[in-house]
Amino acid sequence: MILLNRNFFHQVAMVFRRLMPFVLVFNLACGQTNPKAVKLFKDGQDLMNKKKTYQAVKSFESAIALDPGYRDAYLELYQFYFNQGNMIKAMETLQRATHAVTIGKPSILFSLGQLELNHGMYAQASVHFTDYLALNTKDTLTRLKARSYLAKTTFSLANLQDSSSIQFAPLNASINTPAPEYLPSLDAAGTTLVFTRRTNNQEDLMISRWNAGIWSPPLSWPKNSPKNEGAHVISADGKTIVFTGCDWEDSYGGCDLYISEFIRDKWSNPRNIGTAINSRSWESQPSLSANGRILFFVSDRPGGSGGYDIWKSNKLLSGWSKPVNAGPGINTSGDEFSPCLHADGVTLYFRSEGKPGFGSQDLFFSQKTNKGTWAEAVNLGFPLNDHRDQGAMVVALDGYTAFYTLQLINQFNQIITSDLVTFQLPAKARANACRYIKGA
Repeated sequence: MILLNRNFFHQVAMVFRRLMPFVLVFNLACGQTNPKAVKLFKDGQDLMNKKKTYQAVKSFESAIALDPGYRDAYLELYQFYFNQGNMIKAMETLQRATHAVTIGKPSILFSLGQLELNHGMYAQASVHFTDYLALNTKDTLTRLKARSYLAKTTFSLANLQDSSSIQFAPLNASINTPAPEYLPSLDAAGTTLVFTRRTNNQEDLMISRWNAGIWSPPLSWPKNSPKNEGAHVISADGKTIVFTGCDWEDSYGGCDLYISEFIRDKWSNPRNIGTAINSRSWESQPSLSANGRILFFVSDRPGGSGGYDIWKSNKLLSGWSKPVNAGPGINTSGDEFSPCLHADGVTLYFRSEGKPGFGSQDLFFSQKTNKGTWAEAVNLGFPLNDHRDQGAMVVALDGYTAFYTLQLINQFNQIITSDLVTFQLPAKARANACRYIKGA
């Protein structure tokens, strides 16, 4: 398996928060449990510690047969199946527990509902979140999450039929390899594609050119280093790259934004974009306006709506302005990622887990109002969005050709596959078509 590195710290934190309810705490209450069942349970734990998993599962099942309400035996079985990636058996185990267990039932209902939501079982998840909320537990934070998840199931069930026909076309084999490829960015002419490839836990930027109707075999960006060059954007004119560097010697926080410019036929040495943008917090995932004078990025700095927010800064004669939050049309108390400002300057695509959607990270778009604020974002719809985490996306000048990260991530946030594909956006989600005029 390929583990995520610091450039994916935001994803690790996000998924860890989602998995927390699944790692249930075992508080043994042996006083009211059949003594023979308790012995079988302890035998099962010993066998599990000795990696004798088949015998351990039999021991836990025997404990349940003697005491059908034995919560901790269900939870040990559930955790085993979850760790093995056997989500069907994990859900079946919790389902059995909901019918038999009385003490500790709220946590089982919540975890089962969340597991079902993460696998697109919206109707079942809705029932279990509703049942959890009906118990009126005193856990305010978990109740708040349950309401949010219930809203997602309601949204999903109401919008599954409002779907578009989307066909993903993978980019050629010189771009998509067995290694993970992700985070595409495109110049205005649509002839330069930059993306991140990770090999041996090392992230590098790769550049491919559109030539004779096909993307050329990508070349490593000349300024790649032994460090990681991660989330990035190439400017409309193809002469500036802003990217993420984590734990660099001159960084102000864990991850900062760096800039390099193409001058006299070569890329300049990357430099930290400066304290106007970078802080002691996490900054990453940049997006530039077509004229290069507006920078969107993601940060968990203080003053946001909660979690990771999208921020904006303007380029002035004296440098970059103090970043401002993109506002409530875009940001939520959850996490927002991967901003992509289209060349029309009024359409912003991004990912959010805080807005009603089909799963954890859905793709949304928002358009700027006449007042200069961002309108309430619109979900891009099914099947582009589903119960899985959606990847980063960039949209070409025509307003509908999109390049997208199609990824599969397991329950431990390890990348199984990650490739770049292209597709056409549904009509409701398209930006305004633009033209690119290259100066002399």
